[in-house]
Amino acid sequence: MTNHITFAAVGDISFARKTETMLKDHGPASLFTDIHPKLQSADIRFGNLESVLIPEDFPLKKVSGHPLQSRDFATESLRLLDFNILHMASNHVLDCGWRGLLHTYDCIRGIGAQPLGAGYNQADARTLRIVEAKGTKIGFLGYLQAGDWTLEGGGGRVAYLRLPDVESDIRRYRDQVDVLVISIHGDIEFQPAPSIPRRNLCRRIAEAGADLILCHHPHVPQGVEKWGNCLIHYSLGNFLFDTDGYQISNSPEVTRSHIFFVTIEDGKITDWHRHYLRLDPNEGGRPRSIQDDQYNEVDAYFNRLDAILQDPKRLQEVWQRSCLNRLSLLMRGFERDVQLDPKQFLHKYGVQLFSDMSHEYLDGLYDIARNDYEKHAHADFEHKRPYAAYE
Repeated sequence: MTNHITFAAVGDISFARKTETMLKDHGPASLFTDIHPKLQSADIRFGNLESVLIPEDFPLKKVSGHPLQSRDFATESLRLLDFNILHMASNHVLDCGWRGLLHTYDCIRGIGAQPLGAGYNQADARTLRIVEAKGTKIGFLGYLQAGDWTLEGGGGRVAYLRLPDVESDIRRYRDQVDVLVISIHGDIEFQPAPSIPRRNLCRRIAEAGADLILCHHPHVPQGVEKWGNCLIHYSLGNFLFDTDGYQISNSPEVTRSHIFFVTIEDGKITDWHRHYLRLDPNEGGRPRSIQDDQYNEVDAYFNRLDAILQDPKRLQEVWQRSCLNRLSLLMRGFERDVQLDPKQFLHKYGVQLFSDMSHEYLDGLYDIARNDYEKHAHADFEHKRPYAAYE
């Protein structure tokens, strides 16, 4: 007799800003009434909790910038969705310092879910979380790519994305479970395809023994591919998020969403499909199932995302355009700061050039420059110097 399990994964969940207001006004069940039955049809549920949960007495005046946080009454909404695993190691996990991190961790544990990618110490953050269903053990490991806002901070409470660490963890835990899921928060926001460095990294992790890789952070959906025996979803996109302002101004696709369903039979992944959603910007990013008359257009869009992964030239074009856009943003800042001496310049912009999530842009720009250089490297001008090709 076949042992059939349905696993459901959703992307970025944030209760901050307008979403928190909607929750206060209409109650914990209000944001998910449309999709709750669909999510509940799965045996195991996974999500990425993007915003930090804090208690009422948290000293918000002490935090820096504009933290992505909400009061912990939002936990009741998560309880109603009955998540088994909530990845919490996002680039916002330290928005309220380690106190916010630990309170979020405790809130997740308090609703009976398991927090992923962070913990009270490094051993906890990198410990395998196991969910068992119908006699099948599914294991989860979660990691965060260090970016401008985290800088590998957190006092060892975050599992940062390092390939040797991931490979080591896979070797340690692989034999303890039937299916091993690797969850990764990182890469480039608002792009329809992964960066080439992240695609390569995910494939290495697949080759190390992962069965399923789930990525999140870009806030828009990306494609799915099979690499060896591993299924890789490069971005789950948003699931519940206030997309007004920053997000929707960067990409109208932030409102495209889905539930990613994976079928597991006798300890093996045998199939997958997407249930399409749309986030409503006027309702704090509330997810709703799309109507039947919209299905064909939405399905075609998601299929195009999958197709990019099968076209190396197209993937390279998407990645290089992203790198050039990043350089354009940096150049605008450089123009405003021409008066800085080199040391001041590096103090201000070094973090944008060196952190994991940022230096991948530099790798991409290096590739673009190298390709251009190689076009002219052997040029032979009769009356001009070789550099003439650039003049």
